[in-house]
Amino acid sequence: MTTYNDDDGAFEQLVAGALAQGFSGWDFSCLKERWREMPPPWDYRRRAYEASRNVAALLDQGTGGGEVLASLAPLPP
Repeated sequence: MTTYNDDDGAFEQLVAGALAQGFSGWDFSCLKERWREMPPPWDYRRRAYEASRNVAALLDQGTGGGEVLASLAPLPP
């Protein structure tokens, strides 16, 4: 784990820069190269796709902007 020393105010500068960027939904591409993450060992989009096939209805609840599920079209009602 990386620790961060903010004695020079660099953290506040990074936060201000991030807040100045426009974004919507879960598209954080404007912050590329500014974070490190470890993706989960499973693929959400693939699991959602597999679960959405051959169902009569699908409810998108609390998944953010809905971009991932919208990309799985055609979708059930």
